[in-house]
Amino acid sequence: MTTFSLDRIFSILAGFMDQYAVLPVLYHFHWMEWDDLAFNWCLVCVYGLFAVIATYAICWPLEHWRPIEHWPDQKAVLTDVFYTLLNRVGIIPVITFLLFYQVQTFCSGWLVDRGFIPPTLDTVVPFLFGHPFVTFWVYALILDFADYWRHRLSHSFRAWYALHALHHAQRQMSFWSDDRNHFFDDVISFLWFFTIGLL
Repeated sequence: MTTFSLDRIFSILAGFMDQYAVLPVLYHFHWMEWDDLAFNWCLVCVYGLFAVIATYAICWPLEHWRPIEHWPDQKAVLTDVFYTLLNRVGIIPVITFLLFYQVQTFCSGWLVDRGFIPPTLDTVVPFLFGHPFVTFWVYALILDFADYWRHRLSHSFRAWYALHALHHAQRQMSFWSDDRNHFFDDVISFLWFFTIGLL
């Protein structure tokens, strides 16, 4: 299956979700000023769902083939499944997308109104212009470096670690455990990446 066909499938699914699930809710509550963004919300959720399905399809057979741990009770893992769906598909991606879009639009508009065009990585490093693959990896390295320091700092401050400790609280480790986070730890992570993204 090619990238083009995958993109097309994701767009069709997002369009279906938008038309039959999101737009009727927006119309009912008189929130149609958000209809331009509704498709993008749905696309974020579809990509998140695909990531969850792909991770499950790869990791579940591997964990059953060569398990590191054997658990008599697997109910605790259901909590991690819930956290994963909430983080990848549920309300958190929609809220973060909406907030980021609103603030990014406001900040960019405010700067442009004052005659300042916000630079991009391509304009700061002209070599990257016209090389999207290289640019993608540079952005990925920047974000990964930022995440490394966010995680390291979350272990360095007692109050922050009190929130972050939930991420390390699971005693039945599986591929689902990564998204078990305290809500306020997710808020801090969002603000961290939000700032990096705006910069």
